[in-house]
Parts: sequence; C-alpha cells; structure tokens
Amino acid sequence: MRHFKISKLGKAGLGKASAIVGSAGLLLSSLVAQPVFAEGSRTLYPASAPAGVYRANLEWRTELVGGLIKRRSLMKVFAQKDEYILLGSTAVGVGNGDIVLYNPGLVTGNVGNETIPASPSFSCLAQRSALSSTTMGQITNRTQELAGPQAITGGGNATGYVPCYYKAPQTGVYSVAFYGPDGVNSARDASAPGDIALANANNFSAQQNGSVAAWDITVRSSNTTSVTDLNGRAFTYYFALFTGGNGRPLNFPIYPVTTDGYQYRITLRGLDPLGFLLYGNQVGFWDSDGKTPLYHDMVGSDGNITNPDGGTKLAPPQYPLFVNPLDAQSLSYLDRYDPNGLIAGTGIPTVPIPPSMDSLQFTGSLSGNTSQVNTGGTFTFNSSIAGNYEIVISRDGVNFDPTNSQNRVLRGIMLSPGAQAVTWNGKDNSGTPFPIGANYPVRAKVHSGEYHFPLLDAENNFYGGPTFELLNGIHPYGSNTIAYFDDRGYVTTSGVTVGTVGSVLCGGGAPNPAFSDPIFGTNSSATLFRKFGAANGGNANTKCNGSFGDTKGLDTWTFFPSSTELTTLNITAKISGTLYRDSDGNDQLGSSEPKLPANITVKLLDTNNNILQSTTTDADGVYIFTGVVNGNYKIQVDTSDPDIPAGFVLGTPNNLAVTLSTSDITGQNFGFDLNPLGTQSKLLLVKRITAINNSTTSQRANGTIVDLTAFTDDPNTLDDNHASWPSNYLKGAIDAGITKSGSTLQYTIYFLSTGGLPATNVNLCDWIPNNTTYVPNSMSLTIGNATTALTDIPDYSIDPARPDLKDQGEFFPPGAMVPSQFPVGTGKRLICPTVDDQGQPITGVDGAVVTNVVNDSLAAPNNQLPAGSFGFFRFSTKLR
Repeated sequence: MRHFKISKLGKAGLGKASAIVGSAGLLLSSLVAQPVFAEGSRTLYPASAPAGVYRANLEWRTELVGGLIKRRSLMKVFAQKDEYILLGSTAVGVGNGDIVLYNPGLVTGNVGNETIPASPSFSCLAQRSALSSTTMGQITNRTQELAGPQAITGGGNATGYVPCYYKAPQTGVYSVAFYGPDGVNSARDASAPGDIALANANNFSAQQNGSVAAWDITVRSSNTTSVTDLNGRAFTYYFALFTGGNGRPLNFPIYPVTTDGYQYRITLRGLDPLGFLLYGNQVGFWDSDGKTPLYHDMVGSDGNITNPDGGTKLAPPQYPLFVNPLDAQSLSYLDRYDPNGLIAGTGIPTVPIPPSMDSLQFTGSLSGNTSQVNTGGTFTFNSSIAGNYEIVISRDGVNFDPTNSQNRVLRGIMLSPGAQAVTWNGKDNSGTPFPIGANYPVRAKVHSGEYHFPLLDAENNFYGGPTFELLNGIHPYGSNTIAYFDDRGYVTTSGVTVGTVGSVLCGGGAPNPAFSDPIFGTNSSATLFRKFGAANGGNANTKCNGSFGDTKGLDTWTFFPSSTELTTLNITAKISGTLYRDSDGNDQLGSSEPKLPANITVKLLDTNNNILQSTTTDADGVYIFTGVVNGNYKIQVDTSDPDIPAGFVLGTPNNLAVTLSTSDITGQNFGFDLNPLGTQSKLLLVKRITAINNSTTSQRANGTIVDLTAFTDDPNTLDDNHASWPSNYLKGAIDAGITKSGSTLQYTIYFLSTGGLPATNVNLCDWIPNNTTYVPNSMSLTIGNATTALTDIPDYSIDPARPDLKDQGEFFPPGAMVPSQFPVGTGKRLICPTVDDQGQPITGVDGAVVTNVVNDSLAAPNNQLPAGSFGFFRFSTKLR
C-alpha cells in the first residue's frame, strides 16, 4: 500500500494536517472523448479505483482558510429549463444533514467567500417532510452510491438510492450545498474512515460531522421516469475535502476549464493531504506586491501558511472544476472570475481562444529603444487575449532562461485584450542594473489557458504527480502533458530573499530536479514528476523541519503560448562631475566647498579630440553627459566661458581622461583656484634642444648646419613670440639634425611668468623620451641669472647651514611612480603631461625629471615667481 503523511486537522480549523490543492493545465481545438460516469463521489471513487487508494469526505464548514477561502464545497450544476436535478448524500436524514439548492443568480460575491441567502430555493429535508419520505436523498451503502439515483417515479434503477429532486424553473447554473450531520454551521472534523468501499459505519453516521462521505448531483431530462444521466453538468470552483488521516492517498481526475476556454484533465496519482482545498487559478500565488504572479513556492510558518516569507500571498480560486468532462452546453452560463476572485462576467467560449502578440516595442528613458543604465523603460505590445504575458531580456543573446539571474523576466496578467504596457526598472533578476550594451535581445509571448495548481501544506508527494493534460488542443511544444514548477529560492518584488536564490528550498525529501525546464516545461505524466517528501510522516508543523511540502504552498502550472515576438534595447551610461572652488587646494571636492554657477560649458571628446557632446553646468555646478556607450573619452572644460567668475582659474588638469565600461561614471570633478585680485598668474613654457654631444651645432641630412645658439620659431605656438622674453634668450632648435646611438642631447625648458599675479607652487615635469637614457646629475635650474645644479635624489640638502632648504630636483627611473605632490607632503601639485601638443597620448617613456621651480633657495622670494621673472630648466639624455 502506498502511504503519504500530512498530519491531523485541529478541531477548530484547518490545522497542521490541512492542505490546499490547486490545479493547472494546457490547451486548444477539438474535445477528446472521455469515459462517461455519473456525477458525484461515484465519479471520483468508481468501482474501478485501484487498490490502496482512499476517499475524501466533502466538507461544509465555517472556518476561513488562509484568511481567504471558506472551508466549504459550494457545488454548482448546470440544468436547462424543466430538467430535473437529483440529489443525495450519506448525511441526509442524519442529524441536521441536508442538501439545499439555490436558483441561478441568488448566490453572489467573491469565490471562496460567497454571500448565500438564508432561505434556499429548495431543501431535501423539506421535500422529505412534504412527501412523508424517510428514504429520499439518503445514500445508505456503496451499491447505491455506484448505481446513482432511481427514477423520480421509482424503479428503473433498482439498486440506486431514492433521490430528492428539483425541477429547474429556468436554464442556468444552480448552487448546491451538502450539509453534514452538524448542519449549516460546523467547525468539527469528521471521524472519516476514508474507505472507498464505505464499509465503515461512520461513513453514514453523525460522525461525518461537517462533511458527507458520499454525495450525488445528477441531471436528468424532464421525463420523470428517465434513468439516463446528463453528465458533464456538475462542477465547483473549489473542493473542500477531508480524508480523516494520513497515509490515505487519493487517485482521481478533475476537469477544469479556464475562462478563455482551455479544458484540462488533472489526475491525482497518490497525493496524501488530510484536510485540503482543491482549486485552480491563473496566477498560483501573488508576489509581495499583491499583483505580480509569483511562479515560485510560498514558505509559511505553519500548516495554514501563516506569515509567509517575503510577504507573498495566496490567490483565490478562479476556474470551474468539473467532475466529468464538461457538457459544452454549460459553457455560456458559467461565471467568469478574475485573478482576484471578482466576478468578471458570464460565459466561457466553446472553442479556446488562441493567443497572439504583435507590435512589441521598447521605449527607453532617453530616446527610441535606448535607456540610461539603471533607469529601465516601457515595453508595449498588442495582445489578442486577456491572460498572462512573459518578457525575457537576455544578457548574452543566447540564454533566454527566465530564471537566469543575469537575464530579466517580466511576468504579469492582462485583464483585457488590446494594447498593453509593462514597465521595467532597468535591473536583471538579481537586482543588479543591466550593464551598458547595444542590441540586447528581447523575447516576449502571451499565454492563454494558464492554469496553476496551488498545493498547501502537503508534506509528501512521494509517488509523483499530478498529471496535467490538455484536452481540447495540441500544445505547440509537442506534448499535451507539459507542466512547470520551480522549488528554488528567490527574491520578492519588495527585495526580500526567500531561501537561497538558485538553490532548492528547505525541507526533507527535496525534489530532484528542483525545477522544470523553465522554457519548455516537463512531462507531467512521468512517473516521478514533482516527487517530494517521503512515503509517510514529515509533519513537523514548523518551517524547514518536516518533509518538503510541510508549511509550504507549492505551485505547478501550465499554459498555451503564443508565438514569440522579438525586439532589442540599448543601455547607455552617464558621465558626470562638478565644477567647484578648491578652497583648500587639495584637489578634492569637499562638502562645504562652493560650486561654480550654471551655464559653464563642458565638452566630451573622443581620443581623436572630436567633440561628441557639449553640455552646461546646472545651478549646483554639476554637468552630465548622457547616452554614453563603452569607450575612452576626455572631458574638457571651456576655460574661456564667460560664466566662469572673474579670478577663477582651473586648477585640475583639463582634458581629463575617462574609460566607460559597464556603469555610470561620477565624480569627474574640476577644481578652480581663486586669485584674490581677480587676475591670473600665467607661465609660458618653451622647449628646445640646446646642445648635441656638448656642441652647439649640428648637421641635417641635407647638409645644412643647425645653429643651437640661435632662436628658432615654432609656427604652432605664440608662446615663443611673447614680448616679455629677454632679447636673444630663447636659443636652441626644435629639430636636432643627425644623431646616432650614443649621442647626448641637452634639453632646455624656458619659462616666463606673464600673468597679473606671481606664479606660486610651480613644478615642472618632463618625460625622458623613448629609447634614450637620462644622463645622471645633468639637471640644473636657472632663475634670472642665477643657476643651480640639481641632484637626482629627493630631499638632498644643498646648504648645511640651512637644513630647511632642500634640492628640489629628482629623477624618476622607468616604471617608478611619479607622485601627485612634489616635494611629497607639501601639498604642491605635480602633474606630468598625458598627451602631447597634438592631443595624442604620451607612451613609451623612459623615466621623468621633476623640479620645484618656486623655492626660496633658488632666488624665488616667498615661494613666488613674480611677473616678468624668467629662467630655464635643463637636463640631458643619451640615445641608446
């Protein structure tokens, strides 16, 4: 015998052992013929039921399960005018047992918590009394259950029970309630034997309490002598059932139909809950926002799934569940409910509605299909149906797994067909912003016939199942038994992690695999499909301490997909920074340092100095370049902009190099120094070759002589033509002429202070050219007519009587790190050039020479180089 364990129900409610079971399915075209049975418990538990399986009593109780669904089976039956509805149960005539019926339209409200009139349209007890019958409506043995009702006039079905009967005054759907011996108000568990053979006397006694062991609801023609059943008429929106104990597996089919006409057969294959609800809906469970389908399991703290992790929520029953394959005549009279359990109209199509999607587009936060990183955008499309949608953004263009952490899936419901809009926050499934990239591929589809099978607090499903089968169509994925599940951890819409993302949730006997194929599903008819738990036991009633299904809500689902629509999107980034007054001179933007005003122009250039964007600062001195793709750039402040306040001088190097790779770049700040007199200091620099092999002449390839003592004008700059240069001061050549390995070249960098203020904190840095070697101790510095030799090592004392005066020159060999301050720790900025005069990057250097020009040991009083001051810095290299 196969055994499953789910624990006992408490006396006052659907306690630990309870389980809520939902349904799921597939879809489309002509109805498959099914065996015809009567309507009621004889259908669920036929004579052909396999050995070792049990029955569950049909309940009518007052408790509210999960704060959402009342624990009562409100049955429905479709009948045409003048047809008869025949009724019976094992509780009629026992205590307050009765069967009551309500005409179409009298029962209103949400599924699971309907408003039921105090006075029914029909009562079996009242009919028994009126006709002075003690047998009407009472099923007293298994033979009567299997045979069904006799004819209304008696006879015609000798082994059947004597039915109560009601003549339908109109065509429509009637509501039927089967009361147990406790009557309409019960909160007691039945002492239910659960045996299909009905051999135990408690199946017929007051021990049924708030349930009935056997029940029948049969429709026949207006001929009162007829014994021909009109099947496919009886259904409900959910079953409240009770097996009376664990180790009592159930094996029977139900036949749900979705609001868009998809018909399924859901077959239990040994599920072993104790007290449970059996239902189906469009979403399974709700995510923490209460509006997004979860597509995962709920993890509660007890058997009623109280306080579910992450704030996830139950969704109500939604779809009709027929006892037999449905009679198509009933479809136009069935009430439709939306995913929130609210009435949405009447009538279900006889032919399932095929899904289609078109006009898929993405509108980004910038323009077209382009968004700034981490800002997302909106997907729009047209849907031919009201149903579910799924949009998957692939990171690599190959993997479209909706559960992949680096992809992004957007899922939701559509309450009506037509134009749809779905927002995206710019993040992947892990909550990380999608990186910068072009033409990210997107696949989207809509689902008809989406059917979910919620299963609450069912500790074990050791033998697998249930089997989902689409009855009125051919599934495009090649199998009509496809279904989906995902028992792994996840992150809710509110950002709360449930379990461990990507790993199976806690609990004994965890399913293996822990999830179905996320795109094409899994064959639900496979022997071990959805197997979990153990053959018995596992009821801890506390989270993670029992079998896998203990204290959880497990979801299994299926759908009929449309063809896939494609589109692409682009993700770009922004580069930003602030223009500020560097009050403390540390080249760092401090919180209290003033910002420069609005409308100052800042440009973004590529590596070839082409201007890509031009923007202006806002009132807080902030500039932003948007829509930037991966690459190398330079940022340039227009230092001639008239909106720069008078006396403000850019202290941060211009043409700031940045590399954009995956995300926004911020903090690219530019500090300005303020001259108190509103004027600026300025230093002109001119570089020349002033000696070759200690000679002041050289020869060019054409034989002409180069005079290194003469002035040479550089046509690319006006700095060497300034009127303040002393006469005949700038000597040397730009072109050295013929040189060879071993040649020594002397370089001279002339400087001239021409600003309205003295130049302060002046450092010079020059790179040793590639394929040359610095000549040791060749540095010297001349200010005016005073020349001082410089050593190559740092902080060399040049005057024993003045230990505070240091030699401010230093050679940095190849590979050494050139400091950002010189001398180190003085706060005096040192910046070696990164681009040449043509704006091209400087590469392949062989070291650097550095000097602190303004030093009071070198005839520069008060660390200043007054206007009109001049001099030069000199060093030598040898060609390799």
